[in-house]
Amino acid sequence: QYSNNLGVVNANLRNYREARKNYEEALKIYEAQNDNQGIGTTYNYLAATYYIAGNNDNALKNAFLAIEYGKKIPSDEILQTAYKIISDV
Repeated sequence: QYSNNLGVVNANLRNYREARKNYEEALKIYEAQNDNQGIGTTYNYLAATYYIAGNNDNALKNAFLAIEYGKKIPSDEILQTAYKIISDV
């Protein structure tokens, strides 16, 4: 997804606000498509971005949302990433 890719680029450039906007845009697209894999992955991207920006509360919130979707699918990748972020926080 184009918006997620832009989010990753912006997060790597430390443009965290712009990265979050990109991820929020991706979420809207994935939700409209009912793409649970995309939603769960994007919540992990958001969680990681909040974590590296020092916003642990929002990092945890988004990691727990990713877990919800990771369990729905199920997706070990989404779950492992979310649990790793939680353990780092």
